[in-house]
Amino acid sequence: MGKSINTKGWPINTIAMLDGEKKVCLPCEALIINETIDGYVWVINCILSMAPERKRRDIKFLVGDGIFAAETILTKLGIEGTCRVLLDHHHLLSLEIGSWLKAFGLNLFSLLKEDLTLMVKSPSATAYEQALEGVRSKLHNHPDQKHAQYLETHIHSKRHLFANHIVQALPGHLNIQGNAPAEANHASIVARVGSLVMEPVLLLESLMERHLSICSERNHCIPGDLTS
Repeated sequence: MGKSINTKGWPINTIAMLDGEKKVCLPCEALIINETIDGYVWVINCILSMAPERKRRDIKFLVGDGIFAAETILTKLGIEGTCRVLLDHHHLLSLEIGSWLKAFGLNLFSLLKEDLTLMVKSPSATAYEQALEGVRSKLHNHPDQKHAQYLETHIHSKRHLFANHIVQALPGHLNIQGNAPAEANHASIVARVGSLVMEPVLLLESLMERHLSICSERNHCIPGDLTS
């Protein structure tokens, strides 16, 4: 989301899904006071109330940034036994907005980034363990041991939320590596609506007009001659 909208205006909470053709579709958009787990729970419950034939047990993955890391959203929704939280790779590893950058600081994160990336993108458990040992060895003699503790508590113990070799073994994973559909939708909002802060009513109007335009474009898209 454009910074001016999300940090100075009303945060836009959008649930983005992939349809049968793996195109982004939006079941719901909402303006919220601030970004919280309870806000996400409210939006998802609204979606389920508007689509009563869709059962909450059908939700298999919730993909987002670090706000989901505690997995409390699953308990609040009552789907902890049927759904998995997955963390977006970009929000973990980015040199601009990454949560691990914020935890380690720029200098230390730059030293660890190669191994941390291998932990996230790991093709196998062996590759993950090798990368983990690389990070541990670099932190072993660091004067501030809070970083080593962070590695064990907030990264290694949460590997089921991001490690590629674990995610790829989950049925229906669709090669998910993060919340790219949501980020693509955010970029679309900025492109079509703009990044300037506006009154909530005007913003809602602009969001609805954007959605109508997208639906119209898809419905009137004429494919090429299928008989040739």
